[in-house]
Amino acid sequence: MIIVNAKLPVKEEKIDEAIKQAEPLIIASRQHDGNISYNLLKDVLDDSLMFFEKWETKEALDAHMKTPEFIEFGEKIKDYLTAELDVKIIAGDEI
Repeated sequence: MIIVNAKLPVKEEKIDEAIKQAEPLIIASRQHDGNISYNLLKDVLDDSLMFFEKWETKEALDAHMKTPEFIEFGEKIKDYLTAELDVKIIAGDEI
């Protein structure tokens, strides 16, 4: 299993719009081959956003990152960010 934690440093005034833009990606990603779970979480203390994903294999994750909805979300979200995404990918056997 592959686990992805991707923190999105979103501008405070763009958080609601970022969540709205993420909805089509989340819906589609949950249907992708090899997806176990795909969620966008909001920290209640600092309003930061984080994708928390589980994939059966690295190949499934790689295929997901080539989908039109993933690429489109990446383009749309660029203007909402205050810094680069902080992405951590962990192989399940490392847990």
